[in-house]
Amino acid sequence: MVSYTLRFDDVYAVESLRKHRAIAKSRWFHWPLKVVCALGMIALAALGVAVKSYVVIATGLFFLALLAAGPRLDYILVRRRSRKQALYGAEASVDLSEEGLRLTSKHYKSELHWPSFVSAAGFSDGLLLYLAPWHYFWLADSACRSGNAAQAREIARAKIAKYHGF
Repeated sequence: MVSYTLRFDDVYAVESLRKHRAIAKSRWFHWPLKVVCALGMIALAALGVAVKSYVVIATGLFFLALLAAGPRLDYILVRRRSRKQALYGAEASVDLSEEGLRLTSKHYKSELHWPSFVSAAGFSDGLLLYLAPWHYFWLADSACRSGNAAQAREIARAKIAKYHGF
């Protein structure tokens, strides 16, 4: 059995999202699309300068700033959403075994068997377990308190059919 101690807070929410995004298949398309959008907004602002329309200039610059700040705004929203979760601020114990995952906190107890998980992703610094495409648990190696974190990845690899190692 491998045991972890997790604290469900802002840091956990942002790190989980970063790990999820690291394996998302559609991420390669974002940068070319952002470049095209940025060029369009610059062209719109230039058009506004040419026709001396401050509304067009402001619109182009606003959307350019929004495009640049998009990921940071996303992390702000994730932090706000995580504060509304029932487990926010709680410290929980997560135990991985051959039977499944057991989550225990002061006010919450849950047990999930391995068929509940649709996929998993092993990283050099932790394990991401998916219950659904947007419902996942990030188990960082630094949170491992007993057992071996590499053993947790081996258990997940053996028990979850769709396992990706990174």
